[in-house]
Amino acid sequence: MPFFAHSLDGEPQEKWQGLHEHLVSTAQQAGAFAAVFSSKEWGCLCGLLHDLGKYSPEFQKRLQGGKAVDHSLAGALEAMAFLREPRFAGLGHILAHVISGHHTGLADGMAGQNEKPSLQARLSAFAKIPNYSAWKREIALPREIPPLPPFAGRDKDSLFFSLFFWARMLYSCLVDADFLDTEGFLQPEKAALRGDYPSLGEFGAALNSHLAALSAKAASGKVNTQRARVLAACRRAALLERGLFSLTVPTGGGKTLSSLAFALEHAAQHSLRRVIYVIPYTSIIEQTAGVFRAAFGPALAGAVIEHHSNVAEKDTKSPEQADGSEDARTLAFENWDAPIIVTTAVQFFESLFAARSSRCRKLHRIAGSVVVLDEAQTLPTRFFRPCLEAIDELAGLYGASVVLCTATQPEVGVRPWNCNGLENVREIASDMPDLFKELERVTVECIGAMDLPALAARLLEHKRALCIVNTKSQARDLYELLRASARDEHALFHLSTWMCPAHRRVALQDINAMLLDPASPPMLLAATSLIEAGVDQDWPVVYRAMTGIDSIAQAAGRCNREGRLKRDGRAALGQTFVVQLPGRLRPEQDRRRSAAECVLREGLPVLSQEAVTRYFSELHSLEGNAGLDTRDILGRATEHAAQGLFPFHTLARDFRFIEDDYELPLLVPYNDKAREDLNRLRSGKADRDLYRRLQQWTVGVPEKIMHALIGKAAAPIGPAGQHYELTNEDIYRPDLGLDLRNPLFRSVEGLID
Repeated sequence: MPFFAHSLDGEPQEKWQGLHEHLVSTAQQAGAFAAVFSSKEWGCLCGLLHDLGKYSPEFQKRLQGGKAVDHSLAGALEAMAFLREPRFAGLGHILAHVISGHHTGLADGMAGQNEKPSLQARLSAFAKIPNYSAWKREIALPREIPPLPPFAGRDKDSLFFSLFFWARMLYSCLVDADFLDTEGFLQPEKAALRGDYPSLGEFGAALNSHLAALSAKAASGKVNTQRARVLAACRRAALLERGLFSLTVPTGGGKTLSSLAFALEHAAQHSLRRVIYVIPYTSIIEQTAGVFRAAFGPALAGAVIEHHSNVAEKDTKSPEQADGSEDARTLAFENWDAPIIVTTAVQFFESLFAARSSRCRKLHRIAGSVVVLDEAQTLPTRFFRPCLEAIDELAGLYGASVVLCTATQPEVGVRPWNCNGLENVREIASDMPDLFKELERVTVECIGAMDLPALAARLLEHKRALCIVNTKSQARDLYELLRASARDEHALFHLSTWMCPAHRRVALQDINAMLLDPASPPMLLAATSLIEAGVDQDWPVVYRAMTGIDSIAQAAGRCNREGRLKRDGRAALGQTFVVQLPGRLRPEQDRRRSAAECVLREGLPVLSQEAVTRYFSELHSLEGNAGLDTRDILGRATEHAAQGLFPFHTLARDFRFIEDDYELPLLVPYNDKAREDLNRLRSGKADRDLYRRLQQWTVGVPEKIMHALIGKAAAPIGPAGQHYELTNEDIYRPDLGLDLRNPLFRSVEGLID
């Protein structure tokens, strides 16, 4: 009897996809993906084995409307049989992990690690699966066990982590290959939308033209001279061999476009496949992608893919479920097959430790790419060691070049407390020891403790000043104090993530226009740290609530950014003041503030490289070895690695960058366009493009607060109530955004029918 992998509704069996055809095609694609990291034969093997369970008569009946059948366990069992020699048992379990989870996700290896069935439990249920022995008549496995790739573990634990990482990369290859082959059969029109992107060489040429135009327009001066030096250094370093790099440039030194120039020229030099630009905050992803699109021009802008964390995967459909609404740009969310990816650190690193098939699918695309980690100092200390290990793996077997890009470079090349660091990190700007001195545009003064009313009074003495505080509530309260006391001529602004992205964008446009107009009225801005990365503003005076030295440096980078400040007709330095404010902070913020206070007590200049080095040393010593991996990700990942049994699911659950309560998306009817999108979601006409647009109307609300709002100021909306909409528009203010101090409040106008 013939065996099929997929059926077509209403079509005769002659038009169905043959199972042998699907297995061979998937094996070829998975092998091609894995070849980038010397694992072609292993990728092929996973592809051949993954759907062997479909050879059972019961599954063939399923294609005609019968009951569901477990078809993934069979391939896992055959992988164990293929690698039955005791010395290969661990590799057998690795392939069993990969194959058995190609739909359901990577399970934990051993029972008792979480509530979901473990790999061991699934393997022990072999007697319950239907007979699939017919596979032997159609599929021939290799005669020899494939050679392992050249792992470069420094010690046993490093080798075990390499196996953990390799298993996930094989999984990525299999999942993507399976999806693509199934999609090609079931939805050829969708498959035709994929690929056909411009080459990286075209992006490089466009960027070079853009940079040349900027240089021609740039005014003479120290700042632009130093930016040109940074760009030249990046172009020189692009010729070096692949591996690990750092780009340590003061804030305002032009590192964003210079690092992009490095990435594109380095990719061209070494035939690398794509550029993945990783930024620290979701709040600035659109802005960074916008800078790149402007640099590349309209013809190439559509190939720049923004990938927000936890957005695309929630809506990813299997080929059997997809609704046909996708376009090439949204499809690239799924597997990062585009040439330029702009994503967040949360998305990037959590994906490297994820277990869901949808989130792991793109991982193999990182191999053979250039990864730029912008603001590398923001890596959370509690996951510092696992992040370094992942970076090291990518730059090793997987042939990626990784750039740690920041003004305040963390100590990554040392190995304190038996913590493996990164070796052979090459500094791109090493031949510019005077760079920080040449780009000195600001003085930093610590002015001690004061409360918010005193801070507001001091701010009102300035014509223009930016104040960055540590929490959203502080930003809101400071703004309210300024509004209560400001003179009529003062223009007051507020920025925080209580404002939806579209609202923040409008506020930033208004602020930027006033900053560029010498005749504009006095203006003050109360903001959270979201303004410290990717927002190119130039203030004469900046106040910063006490925090880590890396954040103080970022705040100072918004002060006299272009070096144009003058007093009495002569060049002058901007002023940045650091103030101690009362109030509790999140654990990560508190750790960084404590480390900074220790360094400042030693009297080191705040923005000096000595202070930065001392700060990160203190920060890491406050944590100790265990504190740099608080959830023991590395220890648990390698505990049973010799048997090939990894706690994939549990580690994915525990590797979460965000310390706060899990946030739920609250959709705000910010303007008429937002209301149109909400109506479309409400009517059940949602597609991938709509979900992308909805991001600009979304405010993240902690889960506990959201549950308190439901029925009072918010309600579920959309399919299965996955989203929430703000029903009381009176608590969304045009100056502050979402104001949760009284969710029952309604304005007089809001009470009128």
